[in-house]
Amino acid sequence: SKLKKLSNCSKTEIEKVLDIFILKRGDPIFGKYIFYNGFECIYSWNMITSPLDNIMSDLYDRWVDGNKKGIEFEEDCRKILVSQSCSVLNERLLVPALNTDIDVICSKENILFIIECKSETRKHTRVDSQIHQFQNYYEKLLFKTQWISKNFKQFSELLNKANFHPNKNIEFIIPLLVTRIQQLDSPDLLTISTKELKEIISKFDIPKDNSLQILLDSTVTLQIPSFSVSSNNIVDII
Repeated sequence: SKLKKLSNCSKTEIEKVLDIFILKRGDPIFGKYIFYNGFECIYSWNMITSPLDNIMSDLYDRWVDGNKKGIEFEEDCRKILVSQSCSVLNERLLVPALNTDIDVICSKENILFIIECKSETRKHTRVDSQIHQFQNYYEKLLFKTQWISKNFKQFSELLNKANFHPNKNIEFIIPLLVTRIQQLDSPDLLTISTKELKEIISKFDIPKDNSLQILLDSTVTLQIPSFSVSSNNIVDII
């Protein structure tokens, strides 16, 4: 519109000139130039960087912004937990005995939730590779939770040092793997979304006879492993 206003050219004439500059889908990467004599060529920045766009994006996500995304995802989970009247530790907790940390910790009633947050989204990785990766995440989470149930006094000291004081009558520890990736078809793996996390926290009740029925709005019944602090035995929450 501006070119038409500043010149005496018609819309069709202007479009013919602009067509020289525009790189369209399917055009060869060096097929657009301004001067036909071949001595001067001007390319757009997008056209110059397009071959490297995917590579640079992957590198940025993996090395530069990966941890930032993880921290933001953890904060999203904490906000959900706070909205459901949970007591929430505001940061990750380092567990020196395991040489690792725990992403999110919260308590409600007599339950302590140990939550691993994974913000990865499915990209070019094969489904079976991602299932294997998340199985490792889940196994490590279960190991952490089992250790906590057997060493709860030692773990409580870490919580006190972090200025986090859950209910003194904690009886059960529940591990949850929260992620943006859903429908990972594996019998040994349970991942939940942030929406499902909110449902679980809002609907859970004090376990009776070592069981708890949680039916999600999607009519799916989750069976979540739970670890008893007193008996150190694994209890199924159905």
